[in-house]
Amino acid sequence: MLLFAIITAIGLWSVQGSPFKQHFWNDPPKDIYRFCNTTPSYVVIQSLTISPDPPQKNAVLTISFAITTSMELTGGVVSVKAYLGTIPVYSGSLNLCSLAKHANMTCPIQPGGYSSTIKTFIPKAAPSGHYSGSAVAVDQNRQMIGCIDLSFSL
Repeated sequence: MLLFAIITAIGLWSVQGSPFKQHFWNDPPKDIYRFCNTTPSYVVIQSLTISPDPPQKNAVLTISFAITTSMELTGGVVSVKAYLGTIPVYSGSLNLCSLAKHANMTCPIQPGGYSSTIKTFIPKAAPSGHYSGSAVAVDQNRQMIGCIDLSFSL
């Protein structure tokens, strides 16, 4: 559930200031996430903050972001996969407009700038281990608007 909460919070949009894929996991990770878009997108993350980074047990995880979109977003799907070690813990597709509600947005999302903060509590009883996962978001026309990979340990 922890990885699902993180993916839900930041998996909606995933191009940080640039419309192209970023490759920074060839070096030791500096963050728990990396963007994996391979094509330009009309939805751009202007800022993204995760605290604490990396996530910690028995603490509130706060994810704040600001995005801009240059086109109307009326729907879409976010495909999510999550693992604890090599064990799949979640795989499914989520309605983009339903996820947007968690970020205090409603569809259709008009062109412009938006920001939100999402908080979730990580219980002390959360299983220890390496968490990883991915989320790929497509819009109402099945055009990729975001892709993010996550990797961290508790």
